[in-house]
Amino acid sequence: MAGKRRRLAARRRALGFTQESLAERLGVHPTTVKRWENGGIDNGPHPWIRRMLAEHLQVSAEELEGLLTECDSPAGGALAPARPEDHPAPGQDGVADSAVLSWLAADDEDDVNRRALLKLLGGAALAAPFAGHLEHLRRGLDAALGAPTGAADVEEWEHTAFRYAREVGYLPPAQVFPALMADLAEVQTRLVRAPDALRPRMAHVCGQLSALTAIALFQQGDPEGARRYWRTALRAADQSGDPALQSLVRGRRAVYALYEEQPAPTALELAEEAIGVGRGGPYPGVASGHGTRARALALLGRHDEARRALGDLEDVFARLPESTVADRGSQWGWSEQRLRFVQSHVHSLAGRLGEAATAQDAALALYPASQIIDPALVELHRAMCIVAAGDPSEGARHTVRTIQALPEGFRDNALVRRTAALSLGAVPERVRTLPAVAEARELISLPPGQS
Repeated sequence: MAGKRRRLAARRRALGFTQESLAERLGVHPTTVKRWENGGIDNGPHPWIRRMLAEHLQVSAEELEGLLTECDSPAGGALAPARPEDHPAPGQDGVADSAVLSWLAADDEDDVNRRALLKLLGGAALAAPFAGHLEHLRRGLDAALGAPTGAADVEEWEHTAFRYAREVGYLPPAQVFPALMADLAEVQTRLVRAPDALRPRMAHVCGQLSALTAIALFQQGDPEGARRYWRTALRAADQSGDPALQSLVRGRRAVYALYEEQPAPTALELAEEAIGVGRGGPYPGVASGHGTRARALALLGRHDEARRALGDLEDVFARLPESTVADRGSQWGWSEQRLRFVQSHVHSLAGRLGEAATAQDAALALYPASQIIDPALVELHRAMCIVAAGDPSEGARHTVRTIQALPEGFRDNALVRRTAALSLGAVPERVRTLPAVAEARELISLPPGQS
């Protein structure tokens, strides 16, 4: 059992707050404040709530971090910093605290049951008459209840968005899309019913879910649908009033622009937006902006500028919060593997083969088993380097091996196919008729004269 955060509770009481009154100021449920103080939520409040909590407790961000991380030892000893390895976050390896597991299980029960039903009905569950009828009935019942969106609802949706960030791009779309579509339909109703005090947080959830939908659509080969959802995600992020989310959505939008037709100018513009909106803060969106800027400049052949942009990225990376760098398994984290990925791409495009190989080896050593797409993209960067080293046939064969090694359901991923096309585009036109090159181009359906 995690120890209690007695200093956090003492600070609250010293300022005259009850758990209920502080919860009302923050727009959360009183039991959430109780969990923070009892050590039942190891990760503490969400970042956008931490700022308000620090203001109400009249402490700096660093002082608040101390209140949240120092707990009584289970044996009743003195306060000691909590160690992440002692209390793994949900979804990480290891055995989490039993109180955390029981709380998550209780909160997630209805959602898990509905997801299980959708999965039992198959990847096309939402289009199946039976599943569609069940969802229609459920929404009708929810509408008949007419309950306004409360703090507990918002918290549940925040946890739902967190889970999707660990699924989209990491699981086959057929496993994610049915539940994501159903939740998108419901979150609209929750936003409409949210009181003014909770609307920014609900807009925050809508921004995250819309961005994740855009990512899923793009990876499935629907760039037009993705663009529409990116627009919605940007509007929702702006309504949330959170510069971290505003920068994050723009940064991820910029990353995916790199895989569109004629990508570099658009991606460069979006990258500058992400950096500007973040106002230089240590946000993952700002890191994505600098990383995309470096990659776009490299695609344009402006390699000296791209190298300088890499330096800017490394400066931002050094300032990112530890929790952001430690997150290796979600769309919103910015761990070292992302830095090495960007370096791999930029150096590969510039033909700096030694630096590219170093970055590729480092990235591949860091990826967790749940990552499938990004390691494949790094291998396709390696194929580009093999071509640049003067062996187009082996570069083409490496491209084919990389795609064929992907699990079924990932081989048609738009990011994979676009990167493969870029790698094969490095093959000089005069040798594109070589058997290995022709086979690789046929695999990704490239006409003879197309890059």
